[in-house]
Amino acid sequence: MGARKALQPLLEENCAQFRGPRERLLEGGARHLDDTELVAVILGTGRAGEPVLDLAARLLRESGGLAGLASISPSTLSSYQGLGEAKAARLAAAIELGARVTQSAPPPARISDACDIDALLRSRLAYQEIEHFVALAIDGRHRLVRELWLAKGTMTACLVSLAHVFRQLLLEAVPVVAFAHNHPSGEPEPSPEDIDFTRRLASAAELFGLRLLDHVIVSRKGYWSFRQAGLLASFTPIDKHISH
Repeated sequence: MGARKALQPLLEENCAQFRGPRERLLEGGARHLDDTELVAVILGTGRAGEPVLDLAARLLRESGGLAGLASISPSTLSSYQGLGEAKAARLAAAIELGARVTQSAPPPARISDACDIDALLRSRLAYQEIEHFVALAIDGRHRLVRELWLAKGTMTACLVSLAHVFRQLLLEAVPVVAFAHNHPSGEPEPSPEDIDFTRRLASAAELFGLRLLDHVIVSRKGYWSFRQAGLLASFTPIDKHISH
């Protein structure tokens, strides 16, 4: 009896080690699982010679992490070794549910900086497979008046007409504007073309008496702000007054 009591802590430790991610999710909640374990729960089973946790880890590694996984189509996922159509469908459905939860969140009450712009657009813009250009019409209290999706292009470029952009914004009769576009590559850093186009956006905004809040590049890996990088200050005079 004494020996059994002495071994009890060791037995409990061994049992904990053998608890799978599904059991630990049910006991402590999904937040306690890492990315590999969550993917393993969705997959359910592995394959011969590759347990489900190893399969999940390989899938994340080969796809470039969760952001990369979210950008892969179900048909492409099904071609990954060890997945097949059923597992690919479960993964795609889980990713889409997560995206819809994010989209159902209320938008920021105020659009005051790049963080607010990213929060407003990320769920709909970051994972697009082609470039989109979005203009935000904002009132003097930094409340969003209208969101304008004005152009879409290819995986690497989006041709935008300045005349079309500002024609639509002037119809909204707002004092503040912001712009955003995505990089399907996942890298948020601006290209030379992005910098040149932003310079022209800033010049046009100044010409029409509009305050340019920011131009933000949204991608799977994060966002890049022209204002935070200090580039807008080199394009236009420093703002002396900001409405609150």
